[in-house]
Amino acid sequence: MSLMSGFALFGLLGLAGARVNTTASFPVGLYWQLHRSAGKGDLVLFCPPRERVFTTALARGYLSLGFCPVGTSALIKRVVAVDDDHVVIAQRGTTVNGVAVPHSRQRAVDSAGRPLPLLRLDTILSQGQVLLLSDQHAASFDGRYFGLVAATHLRGVVVPVWVFGREAAR
Repeated sequence: MSLMSGFALFGLLGLAGARVNTTASFPVGLYWQLHRSAGKGDLVLFCPPRERVFTTALARGYLSLGFCPVGTSALIKRVVAVDDDHVVIAQRGTTVNGVAVPHSRQRAVDSAGRPLPLLRLDTILSQGQVLLLSDQHAASFDGRYFGLVAATHLRGVVVPVWVFGREAAR
């Protein structure tokens, strides 16, 4: 197979729904994008909005360059809270309806010693709001730091196809 044929095949797979995760938030590997509405517990592709917290994250290298409006690539996160869920985000961890979310303790500084946003939240989610976290990686840049987002920023549900490592049982 020529190099051009390989690029063409990669492009066609991407158009069909293939997505590659290279971050530690979830296992590295190949995911498939489904075109259906996301629900609580689903892994989703998320395009960050144009907000300062995301431009700072991009500048610090937490996020990679891509085609989302803020200039980042889409992120894979889990939907852990939806309409009418009670969410508490605190430094000690995040709870949804009183249940602790694994690996959700906030860190005060990143690996380079720079301060992270210490978000405090105690709210009931409104219609169209979601909380996105990585329940797999304690150092993930997720809703612990950027808060709730509009479900309109979700680009689709993804499922692991071929990954290195294992997604934790839920």
